[in-house]
Amino acid sequence: MTGATVLAPAKINFTLRVTGIRADGYHLLSSIVLPVSLFDTLRVRVRPAQDARVRVTCSDPLLPADERNLAARAAHLFLEQTAERLEIEIEIQKEIPAGAGLGGGSSDAAAVLRALPHLTGRHLSAGQLTALALGIGADVPFFLTGRPAHVSGIGEVVVPLSSYPDSPLLLAFPGQPLPTRDVYEELDAALTKQGVPSNKPNFSDSRAESSLAVNDLEPAATRLLPSLRGLRQMLSDLGAAQVAMTGSGSAMFGTWEDVAGVRVAMRQLQSRGVWARKVRVLAEPPAVTAD
Repeated sequence: MTGATVLAPAKINFTLRVTGIRADGYHLLSSIVLPVSLFDTLRVRVRPAQDARVRVTCSDPLLPADERNLAARAAHLFLEQTAERLEIEIEIQKEIPAGAGLGGGSSDAAAVLRALPHLTGRHLSAGQLTALALGIGADVPFFLTGRPAHVSGIGEVVVPLSSYPDSPLLLAFPGQPLPTRDVYEELDAALTKQGVPSNKPNFSDSRAESSLAVNDLEPAATRLLPSLRGLRQMLSDLGAAQVAMTGSGSAMFGTWEDVAGVRVAMRQLQSRGVWARKVRVLAEPPAVTAD
């Protein structure tokens, strides 16, 4: 059996603006997305088999091990695309909290799509990989590139950035996940209540400056999870220059001018029982390492 190990990084949406809603209900976004140094670790093994099969094991027993797991979904789609007859085993060591808006599941899926061509010699085109990625989830195309990028559309338009915010960062997770669907439904309900046309959200500037941390989903998420207001205040009180939620929540991040300030804030939050991690922005995706 041939194997490889790959790190799957988390991400933050440094900016996230909702720019519209398509006729099929998908929300259009404009976002500065940054990969950061918090990782799930995946070990992927393949061997020839009479019948294609995918098996997933995960250190988090609450996460599904069937095709509801995005890593498993990625492997199945790769087999369908290539018509390979393989047994694929995927072991996932989770460090990225689920339901936090940090993209852990999507990153795991992208890691599988990066590892399998190395292991099988079946190198798909960039267009084929992107199509597979988008069929799994909106964040997966970004994780395939693994570099700071401006992401738009429903996640399929990924433009790498030559310059991007790179201040020291602190992630904080309140311990309670937020389902993405619930947050968007809350957003849509608020827009409907305001009488805003669904294809024209009432946000002042859908082209947020990349130096300003902002997330149009945060008010909706905070209505669903009011403790986010307190988490935001804690980060501000501990010296964060900017604070924002990432993705559809429930994790938040703060920026500091120096790493020392991040370390002090992290210790303070952890002493209060809050999950907190010091991270940095990644300029390149982690390499796939043969076992």
